[in-house]
Amino acid sequence: RFADTLGPKRTVLRGLVGCGASGVLLLIALLLAHWPVASLVLLVASRLVLGVGESLCGTGAILWGIGRVGVAHNAKVISWNGIATYGALALGAPLGVAIAHTLNPALIGVIVIALAALGYYLARLIDAVPIVHGERMSYASVFTRVLPHGLGLALGSAGFGSIATFVTLYYAARHWPNAALSLTVFGTLFIGARLLFANTIKTYGGFRVAIVSFAFECSGLVLLWLAPVPHVALVGAALTGFGFALIFPALGVEAVALVPPA
Repeated sequence: RFADTLGPKRTVLRGLVGCGASGVLLLIALLLAHWPVASLVLLVASRLVLGVGESLCGTGAILWGIGRVGVAHNAKVISWNGIATYGALALGAPLGVAIAHTLNPALIGVIVIALAALGYYLARLIDAVPIVHGERMSYASVFTRVLPHGLGLALGSAGFGSIATFVTLYYAARHWPNAALSLTVFGTLFIGARLLFANTIKTYGGFRVAIVSFAFECSGLVLLWLAPVPHVALVGAALTGFGFALIFPALGVEAVALVPPA
């Protein structure tokens, strides 16, 4: 609703404020590491605020891009948004580990604040797009139409969520090094798939591309689960990233087609 009523640009700006606020909470949490309970509470609060901020940024940025280039390029806008998001994941995972191990961990909070401030500054320089006023559909009507696509995306995102949340614990349980590398490999293959195969959605249709993508992601997760050595686990992470890459734009294009622009 923010994007519909405030416009995509203001939605993104609010999201960046949320991301900056999460950095402040993270910084305080890391500075209070000697008080575990307070630090943990602030860390959880930081993640929750970051989730809200990222959601506003992601949704607003996609609608902002579509508003600038037109609905004919929905798939490309969604794809490039994901490239930026998971490119940051691919770079941020090893960078964060390096900072935590070699420098003061509190520096991570400072970097988050600085990046959010830079993003806010750059976003303000870009022209807003007009807010589209048209037929308004009820929340229930929109929800019902896009529910199957949303469920598919949620199930597809479970693979990414598992890797992002638990891969470090998985590696630690098996006494394997370089857990952050699996996130980098995941992000790199994700970006590669979107750069090389985004046009297949327009050629073959979103549902066909999604089915093939799910097959790749499932095979990667199974390989990661059964991996006897770290190198096989990396291949599993790579296949998962490759498969997950086109699920969002493929299902997103099909879902958007069911709902009027406004």
